[in-house]
Amino acid sequence: MKKSYNVILLGIIMLFTHSAYSSLSVLLVNDNDYDTTRIEVVKTAIIDAGYEFTYFDAATAGISPSLSIMNAHDLVVWYTGNDGGGLHFWNGDETDNQTIKAYIDGGGMLWIQGLD
Repeated sequence: MKKSYNVILLGIIMLFTHSAYSSLSVLLVNDNDYDTTRIEVVKTAIIDAGYEFTYFDAATAGISPSLSIMNAHDLVVWYTGNDGGGLHFWNGDETDNQTIKAYIDGGGMLWIQGLD
């Protein structure tokens, strides 16, 4: 498990340290209520790369972030975890999330992290 955390950390640091992204506004979405320590790895990676972020806990809120919340950010990092179900990425019922589609279609960047 430690190896996968290192891959997450390395990938996030590589993205965020690229000069083209030096002033990204970041939204971190936690969509995993199975193992709450895993999102801390992602938070640490973003902070260690020198970025601030807005945090949205979809697992606790029981909903996805709204389009207006996502549109306020250049990049949405969406952590799905690996618990296998109930994701708000898929509206909690395995249907397409039109809000995510609208965000991407509007030019937003989305990074999905996790096995779900």
